[in-house]
Amino acid sequence: MKKQFWLIIIFLVLAIAYLKVFTTIEAVPLPGDIGNMPRQIGSFTMTASEDLPENVLKELGVSSYINRDYRDSDGYQVSLYLGYYEEQREGAMIHSPKHCMPGSGWNPVETSVVSISIADSNKSYKINRILFQKGMDKLLMHYWYQGRNRIVANEYLDRFFLVLDSLFRHRSEGALIRVIGPMDPVSNNEIKQEKFIISLLPVLQQHLPR
Repeated sequence: MKKQFWLIIIFLVLAIAYLKVFTTIEAVPLPGDIGNMPRQIGSFTMTASEDLPENVLKELGVSSYINRDYRDSDGYQVSLYLGYYEEQREGAMIHSPKHCMPGSGWNPVETSVVSISIADSNKSYKINRILFQKGMDKLLMHYWYQGRNRIVANEYLDRFFLVLDSLFRHRSEGALIRVIGPMDPVSNNEIKQEKFIISLLPVLQQHLPR
């Protein structure tokens, strides 16, 4: 297993070096304004939209983004962040959000990969699930990488596909999607968050390049 890991790392390093010297990447803009994503997603209604500070945007290097709150009829609220990169390059690449939470005092207590099934299409996608805790409070986060007609949970696998697509398709666009909300097992919050994601996935297919 360790040998396979290091072979992948070596391949990625060599491929990235090749890309820098010999390959031209084409920026792929969104098909439309990401701000036109619906205010209603399944049983959830948008309640707020917040702009990120300029220093955060500069650090992220993101091309377009949305940062919204949605709430269902029971009052359960989730925060949706979508950061889109027309072209991933040094200084403007998707990074895992799991490293950001501990800096604000939220520590991961459970980490897993779950399958989300879309009934109408008979498709299922693997995404990341992390439970954070800060004192007595808990937050549940799901996130995944989406781009070039793929949905990927594993960060290294996403980088692998990024290199392949850059080499053979001259494309490197991609998005990070993160959904986060309070966790209370008694209130079935995990099921509610998964329902939001199930309704969100078909919407993303319409608003992201394929």
